[in-house]
Amino acid sequence: DVTIIRSETGSGKSTQVVQYMLEAGFSKVIITQPRIVAARTLKDRISKELSWKIDGLPDDYVGYRTANEGDSTHESVAEIVTDGLEVRRLLSSGGLGQDTILIVDEVHEANANITMLLALIKRMGIRAVIMSATFNTEGTAEYLCDEQGNPAPIIDIKGRTYEVEERQG
Repeated sequence: DVTIIRSETGSGKSTQVVQYMLEAGFSKVIITQPRIVAARTLKDRISKELSWKIDGLPDDYVGYRTANEGDSTHESVAEIVTDGLEVRRLLSSGGLGQDTILIVDEVHEANANITMLLALIKRMGIRAVIMSATFNTEGTAEYLCDEQGNPAPIIDIKGRTYEVEERQG
């Protein structure tokens, strides 16, 4: 139910994994971000990339939500939310739907909300992907073990570097 992805900064975790989960058949993908600006920006980027693939992408297909603002609707298939808001939503709802997956991004920015999200994932048996460039993946994998005590799988994705050419004028 839980997979951990460790990959370098700039490798596309935040934008691509959401799209992979949608392609895999999840009817709803929720991805958390620790900051409001990051939630808004990520929403715009994912919307733009999906619009290249899906003709006539509805405006509310990808949405974002924070405690005080947002544009997601019940029709939003991908939703970017702040981690604190998702903690509150999970506590009030008691979990997620069967075809929903939660992606907890930027786990290395450890705070009380991210710690609480990990605890709720474990306690509620929520299907989740945990992502970061740098954090204690092994310890987290052991904490989020399955019912048989097997650690959550860790996927290491190497980033690519591209040569940059500087041009004048």
